[in-house]
Amino acid sequence: MAAAVADAEFEAGNVTIAFDNPAAITHDVAVEDSGGNDIGKSDLIAQDSTTLVLRDMKPGKYTFYCTVPGHK
Repeated sequence: MAAAVADAEFEAGNVTIAFDNPAAITHDVAVEDSGGNDIGKSDLIAQDSTTLVLRDMKPGKYTFYCTVPGHK
């Protein structure tokens, strides 16, 4: 069973999020800034792994979540 991550910290600049979904149900990882603007989103995957690369991230607070309805 994979562990859920509630918080993450990173340095400003380019950020790569490695996302592993061992479940048969599709999931993704999306990131939005404190104003609710979408910053990036990975592909929807099931029983697979992917990465999301975010370029030139500025210091601040961001929210990461799954965009599948009911998962946020």
